[in-house]
Amino acid sequence: MGLFDRLRKRGRRGSEKEELLSAAAYGGDAEWVRELIADGADGDWRDESGMPLIHQAVSGGSSEVVHLLIGAGADVDARDKYESTALHAAACKKGAADIVRTLIQGGADVDARDDSDRTPLHAAASEGETAAARLLIDAGADVNAGRSAYPPPLLLAALHAHKGMVGVLVQAGADVNARSEHGESPLDAAVRSGSGAVVQLLLRAGADVEAKDDGGKTALNIALEEGHEGIAALLRTGGESGERPLSGPTAKEQIAEIQTALRQLVKLGGAAARRRGTREAVALGHIEAQIVAVGEGLMGSGGIDLVDSVYRRLEDSADAPTVREVTLAWKSGLVGWSA
Repeated sequence: MGLFDRLRKRGRRGSEKEELLSAAAYGGDAEWVRELIADGADGDWRDESGMPLIHQAVSGGSSEVVHLLIGAGADVDARDKYESTALHAAACKKGAADIVRTLIQGGADVDARDDSDRTPLHAAASEGETAAARLLIDAGADVNAGRSAYPPPLLLAALHAHKGMVGVLVQAGADVNARSEHGESPLDAAVRSGSGAVVQLLLRAGADVEAKDDGGKTALNIALEEGHEGIAALLRTGGESGERPLSGPTAKEQIAEIQTALRQLVKLGGAAARRRGTREAVALGHIEAQIVAVGEGLMGSGGIDLVDSVYRRLEDSADAPTVREVTLAWKSGLVGWSA
């Protein structure tokens, strides 16, 4: 007999209903939660430590249980002893986007602040939970979390080297030159994290490489102090590698050029391409544009692997593929084809 079944046999008198409901919420048992609510258990109950049931349900990981508690009258913005809401807890919980969505649909305050002045978006940014962040932003969360004594969400994402999160926030309009109360910028934080990919992303988004923190240090000063020579080189050149990157104001033009080049590869592939067709390449980072890749039937043919590898490294590399890389691949003869 399981724990919940043993507890059921104890009866349901007084606060025992709520204690059972707490156990069910922590256990993510929607069936039992539904039964207890129907039996009169209080969905807005708190345990002895003051933890609201809805927070317990977030810990249990069941969006259905959260939905049931909201329907039973639970305060969706109830605070724990740290003034955090359930949305704070869900936003930083791994893979809890469904719970975030349920709370938002239930009317949760997307800009609620805890006793450290953190919002749910701060929580998501710190843990790199991009799906949760997108839901919060779509619901109107402040991407810059103004008037906060806590560092801006973008700075937190940069500090923890969450490249995907940095991309989401930049795309949503986060201020790349926002400052903490100590004058630290997202670029400074990215340099400290040692992530060249995040540094380059921020530079491409317009981060000010000459800005100084309250101690008078630039990002380059910090890089040299930390021994990040590669990042220092990026900062000296403003993130430029001599090629046009797939970001910024000319992105649409470059994508169109690459589409043309890759379609030519498919055309040159002839019958094999026609048999197997084309496939979609990976999304292009924070701009999320899709491009046409070579046909699957061509992947074993010489230089086509070169083209494929250019796109496969896209998300995880600071060196975004350029028009020149792609066009050289199909023009150079390395592909082993002729028109």
